[in-house]
Amino acid sequence: MVTILGMGGIGKTTLAVKLAQQIQGEFEYLIWRSLRHAPPLVSILTDLNELLTKESQTVIPETVDCQISCLLKILRRKRCLLILDDWETVLSSGDIAGYYRQGYEGYGELLKRVGEEPHQSTLVFLSREKPIELAELAGVTLPVRVLLLKGFPRQDAIKLLATKGFSETEKGLEELIQLYRGHPTALKIVATTIKDLFNGNICQFMQQSSLVIGDIFSHLLNEQFARLSSLEEKIMYWLAIECQPISLEQLKTNLGVGVSSSELLAVLESLSRRCLIDKASLLLMEQEQTSVDSTALFTLQPVIMKYVTNLFVEKICQNIIEVIRTKSIEKLGLLRTHALVKQESDDVQQCRQVRLILTRIQERLHLVMENTNAIKEQLQNLLSQLRGYPGRGNGYAEYNLQKLLRITETGW
Repeated sequence: MVTILGMGGIGKTTLAVKLAQQIQGEFEYLIWRSLRHAPPLVSILTDLNELLTKESQTVIPETVDCQISCLLKILRRKRCLLILDDWETVLSSGDIAGYYRQGYEGYGELLKRVGEEPHQSTLVFLSREKPIELAELAGVTLPVRVLLLKGFPRQDAIKLLATKGFSETEKGLEELIQLYRGHPTALKIVATTIKDLFNGNICQFMQQSSLVIGDIFSHLLNEQFARLSSLEEKIMYWLAIECQPISLEQLKTNLGVGVSSSELLAVLESLSRRCLIDKASLLLMEQEQTSVDSTALFTLQPVIMKYVTNLFVEKICQNIIEVIRTKSIEKLGLLRTHALVKQESDDVQQCRQVRLILTRIQERLHLVMENTNAIKEQLQNLLSQLRGYPGRGNGYAEYNLQKLLRITETGW
């Protein structure tokens, strides 16, 4: 059994198609089914069992357990290649990743039994999220394997860009591939943008200091982001604010009281199963010591960071407008829970946070309000309102409003 994991648009389906084309001659049956619309397991099992037993007129059992047993019996007798795409649609959203939606727990039992019981067939599962069963079933010497796709290697990315009319010697090509981490969908989108808007000049595009995501890729990320739990969302926003890899302790400090280390680890593991965070390590060497301490660090890929930052700016603006409209500080939302600019950050990082977050919030408020004076007046009113209710858990709200007011008045 093989599970191919990766974020949306990374190439899971394309890889599975090529795999099927190359090895289909080794099997009696090749069956591909999509779970995009989350069909009940019983309908998938009935479909597979009927298709694989149509010659023998076998009576298909009604219960899920018996149908799984029936399928495994066939898989032991016949060489079948079964591919199930969009596995994440049967997993729950709004909670820790890897667990099943109510009424879909049978899919986990199918995965477990296919991975544990002997047969002569191959099952391939494609998913944006890693099912919880794989932690126990998968291993490099076990019959269950996991392949995590992380983007095209350099040479494959060059070939992809060549289909868009870029040569290998093109200036800025290497930097472009690195910036988008070889993500095929992102590279296709940005290549079209460079051709259409910059006459194919990659360097000119790179000077804009902005990543292009595009509607198609944004849609893929919207689907994944909508599945996050509340704490997962908070962590994604903090990682975008930080703009660089941070440690577990830094992340815990950002989140404040109420989140234990064990809870934070569980959520980071969940985000990893969703293929949404990157892990790195920082080698810390003490002076006059030969020992090396490897500290785990967490961050986002540039494209995901751009998407999350855009979303964060939009949400903050919505929060501000909603508080102004309702005159209710209960609507502060992210303005209360996240710092727009971190006091503890160094000058370089603060400049980045001002440019990518604070300035863009101010610009969006200008689109809604009449002029700078109107923005200043509303922000001052909100500050007065907040100060009238001290000790009500306003979090970062007052600090954030002061920062917004300052950049509105002084430009910094």
